[in-house]
Amino acid sequence: VLSLRLVFAMHKTVKVLPMVKLRALQSCLICALGLSLGLSVAAASQEVDRAEIDRYSREAEEALANKNLQKAATALEKLAQLTPNVAEVHGNLGMVYYTEGQYSKAAGSFQQALKLDSKMTTAELMLGICLAELGRHKEAVPLLEPAYQHPPDPEIARLIGLELQRAYWGLREYAKANAVSDELLTRYPKDPEVLYYASRLHADQALRSMFQLIREAPESSWVRRARAEVFESQRDYDLAIKEYQIILRMDPQLPGVNFQLGRVLLLSSESEATRNEAMKAFEAELAI
Repeated sequence: VLSLRLVFAMHKTVKVLPMVKLRALQSCLICALGLSLGLSVAAASQEVDRAEIDRYSREAEEALANKNLQKAATALEKLAQLTPNVAEVHGNLGMVYYTEGQYSKAAGSFQQALKLDSKMTTAELMLGICLAELGRHKEAVPLLEPAYQHPPDPEIARLIGLELQRAYWGLREYAKANAVSDELLTRYPKDPEVLYYASRLHADQALRSMFQLIREAPESSWVRRARAEVFESQRDYDLAIKEYQIILRMDPQLPGVNFQLGRVLLLSSESEATRNEAMKAFEAELAI
């Protein structure tokens, strides 16, 4: 009953916010979620009212066809009460909760489905995705790793990969997060979401490295060089010139700094004196 292609279809039809948050459905959902649900539930639960089961099964399917997730959830919740031992019902309910962005409820439904049927691999995968969305990264990784290595579909691997990257990031396992990010970039080089999270990951690493540099060597020429480059990017040319000059007094042979100084001098003024000073800086760079 659970369909991974449906999960992918749902994910493709929503606008994505930071860390793969689902916001609102933008186009139709495939209503295969409840396909044959009434028959399978009724066959599995002969002790309850068949008419009630058929009623709520039809309501769930019709609600999904009309993109009415709230009504679909209500019908599936009724089915779950009538047939508590049918794994498919809990799995379908979890899928609706997931699509609504109710990840905690979805995780609970997928966990119940797995208690009833431990071989329901789709529910296991969706549980991993929900746990990642909830920030329960340590629990999510063991579920997402095997799914990412052997995805049921190349395109669904994208969703799994983004969630696994998120989980590694949350656990501060940056090397693993980078490995997943690089693989996603290879598979989906033009995907805006993949590119966004790759750039965010690298930016975060650069920031952490800079903080470590400041802690380890706060008065070094490298910290001053980073500061000078920030001033230059902000067009605070006088401050940038001052920092580059201090660096050269600290280490006159540091490659590239004379060139940077000359460039900033040219940007700071069009006077002949400044151009001459910039030329001296360029010559000093060539002499290194």
